[in-house]
Amino acid sequence: MCLSYAYPVMTTIAYLHAGMEFEYYLGSHIYSEIYRGIIDGCRDRGVRCDFFDARTPIAAWLRTKRFREYDGIIGTVPTALSAAAAAWRALERRHPCVNMMIASKTPQGNFAGTDDASGMRLIMEHLTREGHERIGYFGIADERYSRERFRGYCEFMLEKKMPLRQEWVHGFSITTGKPVRPLAQTLFYAGRPDPAFERAVKIHCERFLSMKELPTAVVFETDLAALMFTSAALVRGMRIPGDIAVAGYDNNKIMYPGSGRVQLTTVEQDFYTVGKAGVALLDEVIRDKQQKSKSVLIPPRLIVRESSLRRSLKRPRADAVFSEKVSAYIAGHYGDDNLSHALSAMLGMNHKYFFEKFAAVFGVYYVDYVNDIRLDKAAERLRTTGDDIVGILIDMGFGTHQNFTRLFKRKFGVTALRYRKQHTG
Repeated sequence: MCLSYAYPVMTTIAYLHAGMEFEYYLGSHIYSEIYRGIIDGCRDRGVRCDFFDARTPIAAWLRTKRFREYDGIIGTVPTALSAAAAAWRALERRHPCVNMMIASKTPQGNFAGTDDASGMRLIMEHLTREGHERIGYFGIADERYSRERFRGYCEFMLEKKMPLRQEWVHGFSITTGKPVRPLAQTLFYAGRPDPAFERAVKIHCERFLSMKELPTAVVFETDLAALMFTSAALVRGMRIPGDIAVAGYDNNKIMYPGSGRVQLTTVEQDFYTVGKAGVALLDEVIRDKQQKSKSVLIPPRLIVRESSLRRSLKRPRADAVFSEKVSAYIAGHYGDDNLSHALSAMLGMNHKYFFEKFAAVFGVYYVDYVNDIRLDKAAERLRTTGDDIVGILIDMGFGTHQNFTRLFKRKFGVTALRYRKQHTG
C-alpha cells in the first residue's frame, strides 16, 4: 500500500516501513508522529514522499529496481525481520538511504533516531535521586536501540559503583553487553502484541518476581513490558512502587489489562522531530557525493510518574511544592546568571538555606543538578545546530571555557568539539 504527499519538488523520496501496515500504523502515536514529521519535513524542503508499508516487500524493490524511481529512501526495518533486513542492507549499498528509529547492521549506514543511552541515563539519575541503589534491568529485543538502552544502564551502574548483578538483569549479559535469548523477535509490528510474545514475557516476569532477593527498582526496555510486569506484581499482592519501583521507555499511549491505575514513569521520545530529521538527513545524503556515514540523535526527556517514586512519596507537601516550583523555574531559566539568587529570592529564603533545602529535597547538590541540565542542553545544541561552542557555553550559563570543557568531558567522555564531530558526521 502506498500513500503520497507532494509539494513543489526537486527531490523525490520514499519511506518504507517493513514491520507495520498503515491501518495499524496510523493508530500508533509513535508512528503517527513520525509520519507527521516526515510530511512537514518534506514540505519545508520541497520534497515529494511516497509511503509504503509492510505489504510492499523490500526484496521486490531490488528485483524490479524500483528504487531507481526515487532519489533516496528512508526505512524503518526491524533487523528481527531477517528477509526484509537483508534486502534493506542490499538496498543501502546501492542507493542513498537513511535508517529511522531502527538502525540496520550496515557499518556505514545513516541513522536518524533518539539518543537511547542518554534517555536511559535520565531514568537512572531519577531513580538514584529517589534513593534506589539496587536497580534491575529487563530487556526484550535485539535491536541497536535495545543495546544502547542497556549500555546506558550499565555505564551508569558502574560509574556510581552500584551493584550490577546478572540475576537482576533479564535479556542481556552483563559480561558481554549482548542480548541473551531476546523475547521479541517480531515485536508488535501489527500494532498489537503477539500472543506468543505476551505469554513469554509473563513467564519471565513471574520468574523475576520469584527471586528471593529483588532489586528495589526495575527499568524496562519498553512500556508494554513494564506494564506486563506491573500486572504480574499486582496479582502477587505487591505494591507499585511501595514494594518495587518500575520505569519504562517510549511514553507509549497504551493500556494493559491488570496493570491497574499505576502511572508509569518513562522516557518520551520526540518522534515528530525524528521524522523531520530523517527527511533532512536523507536530503543531505543525496547531495553529499562522498557518502560518509551520518547520524542524527534527538534527545529524549524524562516523564516522572508515581511508579518510580520512593523519597517523593514520603515528602511533606511543603517539600513537594518546593520541588515543583524549583524544577519548573530551572527548566525555564537554566542559562540565567545568578540563578540560585533568583530562586532563593522567589522563594523568600536565605541563600545558604536554599542550598541546604535543595540538597535535602532533591537528594543532589544544587550545582550538580543545574550543571547536568546545562550540559544536556549544550549537547543538544552541539548535535542539532552549527552554533559556535563559545556561544553555546555562554548561553548555558557556564562561567569559563575551562569549566565547561572539564564538566563536559567528565560527563560525555570527550570534548565538545569531538562530541559534535561524532554526532554530526
